[in-house]
Amino acid sequence: YFMGIENFSGAKWVAESWSLAIEEQFYLIVPFIFILSGAKKSLKILLLGLILAPFLRYYFNTEFGFYAGYMFFPGRMDTIFWGVLLAFVFRSVKWRELLIKYSFFLFLVLILILSILIIDSLGLVSGFRLVKGRGLYFTLISLSYFILIWAVLENRLPLLNKFLRYKFLVFTGMVSYSIYMFHQLINGLMFGFILNSKPTLNGDLQNILISFTSIIIVYALGLILYKFLEQPIRKFGHKFNYKI
Repeated sequence: YFMGIENFSGAKWVAESWSLAIEEQFYLIVPFIFILSGAKKSLKILLLGLILAPFLRYYFNTEFGFYAGYMFFPGRMDTIFWGVLLAFVFRSVKWRELLIKYSFFLFLVLILILSILIIDSLGLVSGFRLVKGRGLYFTLISLSYFILIWAVLENRLPLLNKFLRYKFLVFTGMVSYSIYMFHQLINGLMFGFILNSKPTLNGDLQNILISFTSIIIVYALGLILYKFLEQPIRKFGHKFNYKI
């Protein structure tokens, strides 16, 4: 929060830990909402969070700068709350049937969102850049992932399901958290020690080889951490039962 107020993301090698902070705040706050309010009231609170988040994000962006809107939990809670809403959907036969019934319209919404994001990012239409500056950008991305993950879980896009089952993609997903957390560190160290420079990818063969080697090291580190850290913790966590 202090970094966000100063509109600063911190050192490059730990800059991505902002999202870890978002997750930790989610895990510290939301379980108590469910415990104290029950499932139905909690759903209403989460829906309220989905509505408020874009406005809060816009306020933080305007008041403090980009990184405040990017890193503050109240302004990014919709990113996770869409996932919680999807969990609610899959625990309700009624809602699952309803979404399947209107899946055509969901895919139309997905195509519309992707079109808006592409047009906005590329600046294809003059004066169209409304999404990023108004706090809607991450809401639209989150909603698109809501639809995509729903489609995969319901097997509404068989070709996508088949593609996601490729062994390399499954392996990448398995070690992805470690890759995310350590890729900046490894890449920075490789370029620093070998070229005494910041990481760059400008078509130079040496830079390409260093980047490729960094990728291999990060994957290897991810596998080690998964086997000896993540997997034991997950096995321990699965010993506990829960219910809503």
